[in-house]
Amino acid sequence: MSTAINNQIGIGTRLAEVQQQFSQGTITTTNQALDVAINGNGFYQLSNNGSTVYSGNGVFHLDNTGKIVNASGMQLMGFAADSKGVVNSATTVPLTVPTSNIQPTATKSITAAFNLNSQDTNKDKAAFDPNDGNTYNASTSVDVYDSLGGTHTMNVYFTKSGTGDWEAFSAYGDPAGTPTDLGKVSFDNSGNLNGTSTFNFTIPDGADPTGVGTQALTLKLTGTTQYGAASRTSCRTATRPAN
Repeated sequence: MSTAINNQIGIGTRLAEVQQQFSQGTITTTNQALDVAINGNGFYQLSNNGSTVYSGNGVFHLDNTGKIVNASGMQLMGFAADSKGVVNSATTVPLTVPTSNIQPTATKSITAAFNLNSQDTNKDKAAFDPNDGNTYNASTSVDVYDSLGGTHTMNVYFTKSGTGDWEAFSAYGDPAGTPTDLGKVSFDNSGNLNGTSTFNFTIPDGADPTGVGTQALTLKLTGTTQYGAASRTSCRTATRPAN
């Protein structure tokens, strides 16, 4: 005769199979600067104390030595770039963000692509005053950097002097100081630049303690147009200071 026991231990369970899921997940934004996602196939390559492992988890952060690591402390691998920005794609190395100061580079050139309104009224270029908005038709400003990484404001102005003809000026500082006449900017009947599109000039060197040094700059206007639309002016510097 058998007796039923209500507290008998079960006979256990058995794992049927292990399945791997590699399909594309939903990409969302986070407030972590180093969080990344792979759109498509691929894995992140990580170094686990010298051993290479792969992961699809793109949550990374900086440790106290500047290494890019995941939550387990494994370091993210990638292609390194030299001081000139040339990437070596021959091999991967652990990625590290330098924590020390990088020597700054002074701004040497400014590139721009404006539209200057062909329907603007002409103004007397001889009366140009950077502090009087009635004496010019369009203006913009851009930060430039001296050899120590100091930030300074450089302003560019355009005065329409005739049909297809504009005069470009620059002025340094905020408020703007004594202006420099950069020269004529002219356009053909199709609204394209006609003639020179590069202007060389100097501004005070903010890193010179004597106050007499100058910093050479080049303004490149390649791509600037003169169409019958509102003037749109914006600049970007070609070189940046240290982080």
